[in-house]
Amino acid sequence: MRAILRVALFGVVGPFLGLSAIALIVGTHTLVTTGSPRDFVFGPELLAPEILMVAYSIGIVPALLAGLVALVVARRAMGWRYWLLMGLAGGLLSLVTAVALMGGGPELIGVRDQAPLIVMMTLAGIVAAFVCAMLFDGLLALTGQR
Repeated sequence: MRAILRVALFGVVGPFLGLSAIALIVGTHTLVTTGSPRDFVFGPELLAPEILMVAYSIGIVPALLAGLVALVVARRAMGWRYWLLMGLAGGLLSLVTAVALMGGGPELIGVRDQAPLIVMMTLAGIVAAFVCAMLFDGLLALTGQR
């Protein structure tokens, strides 16, 4: 039962955490490069159905795969080590997904718009998997199971 809950948490919460991470990355990039905070988008904008549909359709596969990886990693590591390994796994899965979505292959080299998107998606996967791993451990601690 715990395994199903772990994968479900990653699948339900992970894509939204990735979306929130991308919103923070884009806002920070705009603030640093232009000095304007206009691209910080939090609140009702992130809950728009169109935005959530895109986030979940792109993020559900790497999130569920990260949940499955978490089942294996949780048996071998705990605490910070587990969270960091899950962040790395989430980043790797998001990188693979981003490259697959962008077309990958030789045409990826030299295309200006694809590289930043791939970096953002990878960072979002790192944050989402790291936070999901922390959340699940926190929920276990609250219920007294760990």
